[in-house]
Amino acid sequence: MLKQNYICFGDVFLLGLLYATSFLKEIRKRTNLCGDRYAIDSPLPSVDLYALLMHIIKTVLIDDDPVARLHVESLVSDIDVFRVLGSFPCTDHALELVTSREVDLIISGIQMSGMDGISFLKSLERPPLVIFITSYPEYATEGFELDVIDFILKSMLSRDRLLKAVIKVQRAMFYRQIDGGMKYFKYKDRGHTVFIVIHEILYVEAWGDYARIYTVTGMAPHILLGKMKDIEEQLSWRTFVRVHRSFIVNMDHIVSMNAVKVVLKNHKEINIGMQYRAQLYARMGIKQIRHWSGNLINLP
Repeated sequence: MLKQNYICFGDVFLLGLLYATSFLKEIRKRTNLCGDRYAIDSPLPSVDLYALLMHIIKTVLIDDDPVARLHVESLVSDIDVFRVLGSFPCTDHALELVTSREVDLIISGIQMSGMDGISFLKSLERPPLVIFITSYPEYATEGFELDVIDFILKSMLSRDRLLKAVIKVQRAMFYRQIDGGMKYFKYKDRGHTVFIVIHEILYVEAWGDYARIYTVTGMAPHILLGKMKDIEEQLSWRTFVRVHRSFIVNMDHIVSMNAVKVVLKNHKEINIGMQYRAQLYARMGIKQIRHWSGNLINLP
């Protein structure tokens, strides 16, 4: 840590409670505990919940504004899960440490002297998780295209806001640890557990209080009781994205799209809801497709 301050027991307790609540909710969904109807199955890896909850986030700070960097250092030093490996005024100075040490997280500005934060992230072969803290909201879309974990405006930066970002970081680290064994989506059907190979899922469709899951097999859809929001939470961190209030699609199976619809490998056409367009474009790495309103664009 940059400076060793004592941490109020109440702060530690609240932070721990926040972590525990978040992770136990995730684990209930993924391991089918307590009667959950569906879950991502993870039969192979052994996950140490205590280690995940208490995992130290090895962090590098980068910002050429010394006042802003000191403010971030102060906030980070007051949250016990952070371990700051280094604090740098530019990406050039940070490069050697980031590429030679095990780094979990970079907290960086964007517009800086030398290489900017986004270019620096693109230059890394295996980038760690990234939080951008900047005064320039126009970079948000490009940042999320690169799967940054959070984007915080400097005017909104506070300890509480950073704590929300910490939860996202811990959740992402959790996913990375168990991702290797996640092969199936499973749900309960009349007392039996049904397994669906995740990469075979084409799309999920809302159907009243139920959802229908369609796969590349062409067989009848799987029907399960559940809310789209809950299923989206299960799948959205992988290759799935919500494109409409009634549809979640697997991006790996999109073959063409325009500004108003996507077309899947089975020729299914699904309309894109207006409120979901920005998220879809960001996840697909598309800046804008307003001029695609007519012809479909084939995707590689």
